[in-house]
Amino acid sequence: ELINVDELKIVGLTERKSRRIWLNIVDSVNACDVFRQQKVACITVNVEETASPEEHLLMHSSLNALVGIHGAQLTQGIFLPRHGYILELLPWVPDWAWGAWVAKTSAPTPVGVMFHNTDLNHLGYSLGRDSVPLCKHVNETDETECFKAEQQENKT
Repeated sequence: ELINVDELKIVGLTERKSRRIWLNIVDSVNACDVFRQQKVACITVNVEETASPEEHLLMHSSLNALVGIHGAQLTQGIFLPRHGYILELLPWVPDWAWGAWVAKTSAPTPVGVMFHNTDLNHLGYSLGRDSVPLCKHVNETDETECFKAEQQENKT
């Protein structure tokens, strides 16, 4: 059955090549297929691969919703059509770490503040411990040292 493209609701899932990488983005896009009957289609959106500012603008203004991991790429939500949705996935961060505030929904994140009092809809969703594969092999007591060792290793 052919679908009229004008009837589709297009959801863009933000993709990045470094920092805050969405590890299972392909699985997530494929999981959207269950919403075809509701005329929803998911695509990956990667601003690192756009050839021009015009392409960048066209890509985001064609979306009905933008889903991504907390970060600057969600500022592109300003190009969504009126009443569009931005879903900010908030990665798990240990309570002792700098930036643990980002994993909470008790107050708006900076991205949420940016969309406050606009005609766009922002939602924050906190991800659990399983969303961060680092140091899963250690117990909670040793987790701090493991994370610090991972950080040090990534700096070299």
